[in-house]
Amino acid sequence: MAHNLNNVQDLLNKVKLNIKDKVKTDTKSLKDHAKSLDIKDFKYYDQAYVNTSLEENTYNIDKESLRPYFETDRVIKYMLDLFGDLFAFKYEEINAKDIDFKLWDTNVKIYKILNDSKRYSLVNKNKNQQESTGNKAKSKKVDELISYLILDLYPRPGKYGHAAAFNTVEHGDKVIALVCNFPSPREGVSLLSLDEVETLYHEFGHATHFMLADTEYSEHNGFHVAWDFVETPSQMLEEWVYNEAELKKLGRHYQTGESLSEETIKNILNSRKYMSGYGWMRQITMSQFDIDIHLNKHKKVSLQKNEKKEKDNKIKKKIKEEVDGMKVEKYYQNMLKKNIGLDINEKSLFPASFGHLDGYDAGYYSYLWAKVYALDFYSIFEKAKKNKEKSLTKNKDNKSLLESINDVGLRYRKEVLGAGSSRDELITAKKFLGRPMKDKAFVKSL
Repeated sequence: MAHNLNNVQDLLNKVKLNIKDKVKTDTKSLKDHAKSLDIKDFKYYDQAYVNTSLEENTYNIDKESLRPYFETDRVIKYMLDLFGDLFAFKYEEINAKDIDFKLWDTNVKIYKILNDSKRYSLVNKNKNQQESTGNKAKSKKVDELISYLILDLYPRPGKYGHAAAFNTVEHGDKVIALVCNFPSPREGVSLLSLDEVETLYHEFGHATHFMLADTEYSEHNGFHVAWDFVETPSQMLEEWVYNEAELKKLGRHYQTGESLSEETIKNILNSRKYMSGYGWMRQITMSQFDIDIHLNKHKKVSLQKNEKKEKDNKIKKKIKEEVDGMKVEKYYQNMLKKNIGLDINEKSLFPASFGHLDGYDAGYYSYLWAKVYALDFYSIFEKAKKNKEKSLTKNKDNKSLLESINDVGLRYRKEVLGAGSSRDELITAKKFLGRPMKDKAFVKSL
């Protein structure tokens, strides 16, 4: 989607500039809090502990105590109802035996995902129906099956250890499975953390990109878009978890039905910006590192500055030997120190555990790229929500001149999800946004 390195570098540099001051503030906060914890020599590996402690102190949130408000089955139903209404689809839990499916575990559930034909017309499926049934399909609207959704949410021995969406086609029908590792039910109840709710929404975002693709060729579904766009629908759906009005309805105690308190919701929303500068600078560092390593920049570091500083021939020789083939771990350590201001252990071998170096191939920047688009997309929904709160202006036919959130949802389904990978993603984004992308929403989120 970015098309060239210059566009990627422009975005990384722009975001880096926007968060520069925030990074300094975040790092200073960590160092100051480390002292209060009697950590005299704060190191990079202390960051996780200090970070958690500081967040709990700042926002008075014990994330584990929130689990009773997010019972898994209720969250699933709420999510499917929410996006079914927004994107015009219906769902129905079914018995796999009724459709001759063989599921691999008793805890795995399967749903039919049906198009809400009263609100949305499937271009390609309708066309195929007309070819096989003549004009009858034109006069009768049916809620067509568009996909099967499988939820495999709980851990078991030998299972894939992370969270992901896997798609296939079975007997000509689309099938997608969300594979996660949420807490197994105890006495019939599974309780999610807020982060796990976000993960569920994220993976369902991938599912919508596959299930709701309405393209002439099935291979043009959302899983085959440009690599730097594939995370856009998934990251956009995460935003609904942190929408104040939605969080009030979503978070309910599974025993009492009590909603999250106003103060808790306020703290949750405020905490989203916690360490945002530090977090995104780390993402930028990893993105730049990924690009530089693939360009062999770690082997092209200039010796001029070092030669001016060092007069001793032996030292110059040692520097030359190191820089000519600078080890990738050293290169990363230098970048992290420069961008964040924290020392990393010289024995650290972070690149060895950076799995995205293999497979993404200089594409790790895609998470940031997709996030900027995701927040810009979400801003259109937010604008529509505000329209609903206004005194709506009518035209001569008594129709609202302001777009409703359901209008936006249908347009998003058509222009983004429906288009899949059948056209350039820049065109897709512009058709939905009605303009070129802006990073205003992303900067506001920091």
